[in-house]
Amino acid sequence: MTNIPPRMTTMGGPVPHSHERVMSWMQRQSLASAQSSPALASFNPVPPRQDWLPLAATPQIPIAGTKVQSLPAWNAPRPIGTGMWNSQSQPIARPNAAFAPVNFLRLLQPTSQPPYALFVTRIVKNSDQQASIFLQQKLKAANSEDARKSIVDAIVEQGIDMMMNRFGNWAVQRCLEAPCTPSERKRVAEVMRGRMMVVSEMLQGDLATTLMNKHASHVWTKIMELSWSHPAPPIFDYVNKAMQGRWADLARHETGSLIVQHAFENLDEADKADCVREVLDSIDVLATDQWGSWVVQHLLENGTESDRTQAVSALVQHIPVLAVDPQGVKVIEKAIKSGGPSVVESVAKRLSEPAKSGRRPMIVDLALGTMGSQLISMILPMLNKNLWSVLHDSVKGHIVTLKGSKSGSRIVWLFERAKAQHNTN
Repeated sequence: MTNIPPRMTTMGGPVPHSHERVMSWMQRQSLASAQSSPALASFNPVPPRQDWLPLAATPQIPIAGTKVQSLPAWNAPRPIGTGMWNSQSQPIARPNAAFAPVNFLRLLQPTSQPPYALFVTRIVKNSDQQASIFLQQKLKAANSEDARKSIVDAIVEQGIDMMMNRFGNWAVQRCLEAPCTPSERKRVAEVMRGRMMVVSEMLQGDLATTLMNKHASHVWTKIMELSWSHPAPPIFDYVNKAMQGRWADLARHETGSLIVQHAFENLDEADKADCVREVLDSIDVLATDQWGSWVVQHLLENGTESDRTQAVSALVQHIPVLAVDPQGVKVIEKAIKSGGPSVVESVAKRLSEPAKSGRRPMIVDLALGTMGSQLISMILPMLNKNLWSVLHDSVKGHIVTLKGSKSGSRIVWLFERAKAQHNTN
């Protein structure tokens, strides 16, 4: 048995243990605070150390002003249900059935009978995206009107709330598309009566505001994609009149750029003629714009032969500006890839012409820059021997200047390698 070392004694008595010293310090601090602040005097000071309860079921040492009966021992018996850790004292919070987890994969089976009204409530109340996707899939897969009836009934019951919900509106749109019948679509349309803005009202005021709005643009793209019965309403006559002189500005907007590309793809030649003409007139500005460059590339790839020819001609004339801009270089590359040998020849001849300063050919100025050298590196392998000779004659008198820069040195190396290949052949 280990002997406990005796306390050290002093003239005043035994030296207190460490915990005794701490409690003594706490008592002094409490007493000093109460004396210095009368407002704190009403609070009970830290009890003396002999008043702390022992961790045993032995008789309790009374605390001043406290009844023993109010402080039961830690292991005293208690009635069932009053314990701190008893599960009966804290009832389990059950989740709301409307927001409980759902196995959507199992409910996609043809034999399942999903609670569609409950899913609509989940969409409206909790913006449940998965529930909206589930309804769209069931509508698309349903091959009879009877199979779709319960789905359409649930959507129509909360139709306005579904239309205004960011996920619910997609399920409503699915009701207006195939395979839903005209009668089912009419039921959905009846819910909108008196609560929707028709196209004629959208045409009032500043038309560009709705064309640039990320929410309204979705409606405009749908209008452009529709196949109108004859005679078609004169919607785009009004649009062209309202947007006269503003198509180029619209093409430079993030949302407007998509609207213009949709117009190129879906409108008749007569309806989009004004838009194409304004894009071609401002092609140098659009080609260097973050959003406008996509419009120009779309026109180069999918436009008519006449439109592509005009676009390429305008781009070739503006090569000195476009070839030093990241967006402009992409547009020139798209023109070369989609235009074929005729565009390559036009670009090569333009590069051999004198630059704006008139001191040296344009290809030398472009080769000294990163973007310009990128364009030259792309076009050199596409040149036939005659065009290559034209460009080689343009740079051979400026070799020293070109070797003074990293990008220029690369162009010189490409010409020397191509020269060796031509001599071999």
